[in-house]
Amino acid sequence: MKNKLKDVVDISTLLSTGFIFKKIQSTHSSTFEWLDSTTAQILDEKLVLEHSGEKIVSRYYKNLIDLEDAEVIPDALTVVANNIATTYADKWNKLHSAMIASDYNPLENYDMEQVETPDVTKEKTIDVKTKMVTSSSGDSSSGVYGFNSPVASPSTENEASTEVTVEGDNEDNVSHDLETETGTRELTRHGNIGVTTSQQMLESEIELRSNNNFILILLNDVSKVLCLSVY
Repeated sequence: MKNKLKDVVDISTLLSTGFIFKKIQSTHSSTFEWLDSTTAQILDEKLVLEHSGEKIVSRYYKNLIDLEDAEVIPDALTVVANNIATTYADKWNKLHSAMIASDYNPLENYDMEQVETPDVTKEKTIDVKTKMVTSSSGDSSSGVYGFNSPVASPSTENEASTEVTVEGDNEDNVSHDLETETGTRELTRHGNIGVTTSQQMLESEIELRSNNNFILILLNDVSKVLCLSVY
């Protein structure tokens, strides 16, 4: 006689301590960090009471139950949990990351982040030519000697000054101008680049979510292990 899944699962135990998802959550918590105890309990109840309870138990699971009854193995459910974790860990974790954990705007198809960390030193050298100005000034006068006078008396008086300007390479000064640029510049661009209209993107998002329900994927995968694909 073929057993249905609901026939090999004790309902009172299911409602109090769960079933296969609770076993996976307790034995592989580090592998499925997103699977908490409450979610696991809900999934177990949905699996047996709503999704797969009427399905026939697979030969694989039925053999494990017989081995447990014969005390060959201590716990058939632990063996199944290890099997499922090994088979679906990569798939479930990536799906959860893409479908549940990711944060994105379904109406945007362009998202770019650019980070620059400049470490630039600019050095400028300027040669400066100086201008030297020298000047001198003084008085000049001429005189005549009077009769019986040993001292000349001035006859004309001139004031004169001389200024000499020298320009050229008499002194070279070198000026260094040093400029350093450090820090971080961030540029974020996002939006719709116009290839697909916002309406088309929204329709695709709705279709994606309708045809790819994460919870339903988990239930289907576990059901493939525990049950036959036909009723």
